[in-house]
Amino acid sequence: MTEQVRDQQMLLDVKDLSISYKVYEGMLRVLQHIDFRVESGERIGLVGEAGCGKTTLLKTIAHILPIPPAVIETGEVWFKGRDVLDGSKASRRSIRRDVSMILQDPTASLNPTLTIRSFMGDILKNTPHPGSRAERKQRMLEALEKVSMPSPERVLGSYPVQLSGGMRQRVCIAMCLLKDVDLILADEPTTSLDVTIEKQILELLNTLSVENRKSMVLVSHALGAVRTMTDRTYVMYAGNLAEEGTTAEIFDHPAHPYTEGLFEATPKLSGEGVSDGIAGELPSYLDPPPGCRFMPRCPQALGVCAEERPGRFRLNESHSVACWARETGRVEEEGNP
Repeated sequence: MTEQVRDQQMLLDVKDLSISYKVYEGMLRVLQHIDFRVESGERIGLVGEAGCGKTTLLKTIAHILPIPPAVIETGEVWFKGRDVLDGSKASRRSIRRDVSMILQDPTASLNPTLTIRSFMGDILKNTPHPGSRAERKQRMLEALEKVSMPSPERVLGSYPVQLSGGMRQRVCIAMCLLKDVDLILADEPTTSLDVTIEKQILELLNTLSVENRKSMVLVSHALGAVRTMTDRTYVMYAGNLAEEGTTAEIFDHPAHPYTEGLFEATPKLSGEGVSDGIAGELPSYLDPPPGCRFMPRCPQALGVCAEERPGRFRLNESHSVACWARETGRVEEEGNP
């Protein structure tokens, strides 16, 4: 009971989450002992290379991870004081009611055989106070207007294929507004959009999360957006959390060699040239290194890095890093080996 009360003080609390995928060749060990939290009204950044497990983490939280082939090896996902992995109908209802996920490709969220009116109408019909048909239509139009959708009346009668990528993404965000969710999971919401639309979508998400005091997890390769839009940031590498801290700490004082390399590889507007990026590739999830997964690519690797997975070392109250090279002078987290 004490544990559950403590969890209720946090909107989302992911504990020791490990997930694998069963494939023909064996088991892909994707997520490894992930601890991740989001407080009410907090905006979180989640950054890292493609294929490092960010989408798997978000799909697990949203309760849409395909099981099988995915296998949850260990861990708990507590949302508003309830373990959403317990398999109960109440947990599924809580997630569907209070969490929305904006996928990389909005087309994957929209059935091509249904109109936008059908999608948005179904959401409203399942809210506590759906209202009359006329009231539902008015709420749909207001939601589309909030996301700066041109010709919202026409869009309601359109099929997804009749809309541009940016318009489809705006529809997905408007659907989030209709649900009045507590948590928005935005997984690369601007993928495949041109630069102008990307900027508009990110500004829209930022405005909506601030004005409506919604918690949000933003996964994005647009590091400038993560820096300006989030309160705290997690850095993920090959299924591990490499670093965690306030966004200012992560960007101004990166502590993990991977975080440093990730930021150095980001193109600069100052004309300093193009970085070669981080040498090497992500390790195989079929046979990952037994120690630190970044060790084969790390310019600061120590002997212990090849044999033992690093714990999470606290640099201060809010900033922690999983790196043996940063062990000296640390303040260990309580309960961490």
